[in-house]
Amino acid sequence: MVVLAIIGILASITTVGLQGVRNNTKDKSATASMQGILIEATLHKSKNNNSYATVCANAEVVKLRTAVQNAVGTAPTCAATATTFGVIVKLRGTGYYCVDSKRFMGQRTTATLASGVCPAS
Repeated sequence: MVVLAIIGILASITTVGLQGVRNNTKDKSATASMQGILIEATLHKSKNNNSYATVCANAEVVKLRTAVQNAVGTAPTCAATATTFGVIVKLRGTGYYCVDSKRFMGQRTTATLASGVCPAS
């Protein structure tokens, strides 16, 4: 009985640890796709009269946003004007990941895009 109890405890510890590793891996996949969005948005701007206005509907950006959603389970928010764009998503771990037209790529604690630009914190 004692041996079974110990095995049960070890199994639960391993399961909890593996879930953290899975979430971390999914977050890394999402951030890689978000970085791809930044690249695609830059290409989009150069092909569209120096404008980001339609970047959220760009086919490649849509594919990458879908990849982000598949990784973390939450759809990223995309906002764009002629001169700015930003995409932000809630990670499985803590915080949000954001990319924008100012070439920012990184984690944030709030989810609001202000005029298509990542929040300051």
